Amino acid sequence: MVLDRVAAWVASAFDINGRHSAAVNALVLVVAIAGIAGVGYTAAVSEGTHEYTEFYLLAENESGELVAQGYPASIQSERPNEFHVGVENHRSEPTTYSVVVKLQRMYTANETPEVLEEETVTVDRVPLAADAGTVERLNVSPEMRGSDMRLRFLLYPDDPPENASIETASHETHLWLNVTAPAESDATASAGLPSR
Repeated sequence: MVLDRVAAWVASAFDINGRHSAAVNALVLVVAIAGIAGVGYTAAVSEGTHEYTEFYLLAENESGELVAQGYPASIQSERPNEFHVGVENHRSEPTTYSVVVKLQRMYTANETPEVLEEETVTVDRVPLAADAGTVERLNVSPEMRGSDMRLRFLLYPDDPPENASIETASHETHLWLNVTAPAESDATASAGLPSR
C-alpha cells in the first residue's frame, strides 16, 4: 500500500503513465528491498562486533546479598575493610583485568575538586574468560585518615600504568567516605592486650 502511494507520487511527479508506471513500481520495490537489507546487515554486523566491559561496586545488605546500594559512609584505617567489585568481560577473548584502589584526600575550590594527597591501597588481578563475569572481594587497608575522602576504583584491561589515574583507566567508580582511626578495642586486640 505504501509502495503504491510512493509509485503514484513518482508517476505524477514525472508525468509517467501506462507501461512506464510498472517500471517505476519495480524501481521503488528494488530500492525499498535494498534499504531494508542494508539496515538488517548493519544491525547484524553491529551486534556481532559490540564488545564492552562492565565495572561496578556492590555492598552487602543485612541478609548477606550483594546489592548496588548501602555503601559504607566510613571505614577504619590500618585494618581490612571489605569491598566488592563486579567485572564482566563482554569481549570475544579472555582478558586479565587490573583493579587499582586509591584513597584520595580532596580539596574543592570553586567547585573544582583537586587531589591533595593519595595512596594506592590495593591492586588486584582479575582473569576472565570471554563473556564471563565475577565479583571480587577486595580488602582495603588505608593508612591516611580524614573526612570526605574519595575511595576510587580504577579498572584496566591489562597491567595498570605506574601512576594509575582516571585519565588512563578504562572504567572508574568511587565512594566518598570518612576514614577514622582503628577502634580502641581492635587496636588492643591486635596488640595482644586484654580489652577493657
